[in-house]
Amino acid sequence: MPTKILEIRKRIDIDTFENRFVKWIITSIQNKLRHFQRVYRRTFADSSVFDERIIEMTDSMWNRLYKMKRFSFLVDVGDLHRIDTLSLVLQMAPGYREVYKYYLMLVKGLSLQSDIFHISIKDLAQLYEYWCFLKLHSILRDRYQLEKHDLIRVNNTGLTVRLDKSRRASIYYTNPQNNEKIVLSYNNLLNTKMPTTSQRPDSMLTLKKEDGDVEYQYVFDAKYRLNPALPGSEYYSKYRKPGPEEDDINTMHRYRDAILYSRGEEIAKTVFGAYIFSLTRIVVIMQA
Repeated sequence: MPTKILEIRKRIDIDTFENRFVKWIITSIQNKLRHFQRVYRRTFADSSVFDERIIEMTDSMWNRLYKMKRFSFLVDVGDLHRIDTLSLVLQMAPGYREVYKYYLMLVKGLSLQSDIFHISIKDLAQLYEYWCFLKLHSILRDRYQLEKHDLIRVNNTGLTVRLDKSRRASIYYTNPQNNEKIVLSYNNLLNTKMPTTSQRPDSMLTLKKEDGDVEYQYVFDAKYRLNPALPGSEYYSKYRKPGPEEDDINTMHRYRDAILYSRGEEIAKTVFGAYIFSLTRIVVIMQA
């Protein structure tokens, strides 16, 4: 006859690698804050630019992190002594994934990677395209609610700015008054499956009503070249003042005629406005 019964009990153990890693992140940030304070005091102690509020702010950050470790489940979590590999839980599980993402953003924030930041001779036209796109974003951000964007990506090398001619970048907004969806795109390739040829305008603003299927598109092209409209020239006789070159104007009309929308057998134009960013003003080429 058996005299003993095997009993199995489940026990929740929070002292896992992932939780130890979270605790290690908090500790490393605390150390960086203290290091910053020491360097700041040593560098600006006798300077008029020394600001005690910066020390108070970093002290407040340090104390908040201390409370996270001291008065939460992390008090029962051990220390992390070595990191061989990162687990899938840390990279994919909700909560852990966000902690790891923002930690990378914090420690890699000063290591911006992109061709836009390389110290080299830049093409003036491309720099002007960047400026016009970012200026449009600045205007829209002040008026609408920013939802998301893919301008900046986080990877193991740091923060990568995705603003160059080899890829598309988009910023998404919502109009809080009527819930309209607005998308500002840079270098967007269009009409890949249309009867007309593919088009790639510098910047495009797409507006979609809350209860509609049609997208209203507005093209913006950055043109830094100006015709001076010298007296006696053909350009002066037509327009009487400096402005964009006629080839640039014709490009905007091409966008209007070539960018199409397909729904079943129906094909229609979707560009309701085209604008040229000249160095002195925005030139309206056509507007519905």
